[in-house]
Amino acid sequence: MRAVGYYITLPILRLISALPFPLIYKISDAFYLLNNAILNYRKNVVFSNLKNSFPEKSDQELREIQKAFYQHFFDLIMEIVKARTITPNQLKNRVVFNDTSIFKKYQNQGKSILVVMGHFGNWELSGARFALESLQPLNIVYKPLSNQYFNQYIYKMRARFGNQLYPMNSIIRSMIQDVSRTTATVCIADQTPTPENAYWFNFLNQDTPFHTGIGKIAKKFNYPVVFVSVQKLKRGYYSIDATEICTNPENASAKEIVERYAQQLELDIQNSPATWLWSHRRWKHKRNPVTA
Repeated sequence: MRAVGYYITLPILRLISALPFPLIYKISDAFYLLNNAILNYRKNVVFSNLKNSFPEKSDQELREIQKAFYQHFFDLIMEIVKARTITPNQLKNRVVFNDTSIFKKYQNQGKSILVVMGHFGNWELSGARFALESLQPLNIVYKPLSNQYFNQYIYKMRARFGNQLYPMNSIIRSMIQDVSRTTATVCIADQTPTPENAYWFNFLNQDTPFHTGIGKIAKKFNYPVVFVSVQKLKRGYYSIDATEICTNPENASAKEIVERYAQQLELDIQNSPATWLWSHRRWKHKRNPVTA
């Protein structure tokens, strides 16, 4: 059945991906209107997340952010589909690096780095855009999909410009195999962990669990940690900024490294709330008494 679903969907994905950007945004607009009228995809989750994150805002302000989020959300879906066939020139035009000096510094030093991001802006296009720069090879940590056919499709999309993918369940082994190379390993680290395997911080006015992995990985390999922000400039256009959040992991605890990541991500969300993935059930877990 998984193969049947894939081969039914594949022609649709290919057709949409082949369309020019103005037409894919027409499709995005249609989904946005359909969602408002019928689908109501996770609207309660989105509004609840916004209300708890911004208690100082009125319901009217929150509804405006919610509206902007859904407009961005359906654009994002279409842009990810488009990523399968987007050309290098289109990528360079639509996603710009404001400054690559941090990456070049470590590249010239022959030192690998850990890049941390959130589900903010367009993380898929930014990863592809990185591959077009003359920088260190990018290794993307990802969670394989349960459907092997769609997993292969996404894998090819992410690797088509030369990026390498590390399965999440074998990240340490993969990094050890590449330890002799100068690389940048990117982790999108704002998913929800289980309460007993988390660091807890006040994030967006809520007690929030974060994966411990990026701190532990940075310390294990002594890789400097660089936070990457993908800002949406206007529809279909993004900019990439990089900030060093830990230059020497040996001098910081794993928890401190994760906390710095959380603080940077929070600033991004506060400055541009509509472009974070609010439909994710980020606060579905509560802290266990033993972890308090």
